[in-house]
Amino acid sequence: MYAKEMTGVYYNTCAIIDADGRLLGKCRKNHIPHLPDFWELDQPALAVANGYFIATINRVGIEAPWNTGRFYGSSYICNPKVEIIAKGSENKDETIIADVDLDMI
Repeated sequence: MYAKEMTGVYYNTCAIIDADGRLLGKCRKNHIPHLPDFWELDQPALAVANGYFIATINRVGIEAPWNTGRFYGSSYICNPKVEIIAKGSENKDETIIADVDLDMI
């Protein structure tokens, strides 16, 4: 979720919900990237540092009524060797799929 704490303070937030629907907690990061090619710089570094696959998602286009800028798409899947093994486009909604070799982790 995209959460607004107050004016100018925004988070990427993940809610942790129990099987009975009770909110157990939340995990949030306070950096909402607005730069082209962010995931292709920072996220693969996490993949190699932690030895896991990364699947990144990003919307495309401009969303009303906010019109806060163009979402740059380019969702991708990266392996622990920093190789992008599947990548989406910058301008259309689509699903990307890749086979992952779990022996790499």
